[in-house]
Amino acid sequence: MTFTTLYFLVFVAVVVLVYLLLPQKIKPHFIILASLVFYFFWKAWAPVFIIAFALFNFVMAKVLAKQKSKKFFVLLMSVSLSVILFFVFRYGIFNGIIAAITGGNTIMILFPLGFSYYMFKCVSYLID
Repeated sequence: MTFTTLYFLVFVAVVVLVYLLLPQKIKPHFIILASLVFYFFWKAWAPVFIIAFALFNFVMAKVLAKQKSKKFFVLLMSVSLSVILFFVFRYGIFNGIIAAITGGNTIMILFPLGFSYYMFKCVSYLID
C-alpha cells in the first residue's frame, strides 16, 4: 500500500475514525496495531521483522538490567547488532557479496519506512 493510492486514503480514514471512538487507554495499542497492519500490506515480512527487533531489544534490556559484571560488553554487543542490522538492510551492504556468489543476481530488500527512527529509539532505550 503506497501513500498515493485510494486504499491508503481509506485505511487512514478508518484508522482515524476508529481511533477517535476508542477509549484513551486503548488508543496507543490500536496505533501500534494499525502501524503493523500498514506494514503488512506493504511487505508481509516487515511486521515480523519489526516485532523480532523489538523483542530482541527488550530481552537485551532485561539482560542488561540483571547483569552485575560485563554490562558494557552486553550493551556494546546489542547496540552493535542493532546498527549492523540497520546498515545491512537499509544500505544493502551485502548486495555486492551476494552478486559475486550468485553470478550477478542481487537481492533487493526494501526496508520499512521509518525504521531508522525506530532503530535509534531502541538504541537509546538500551543505553538508558
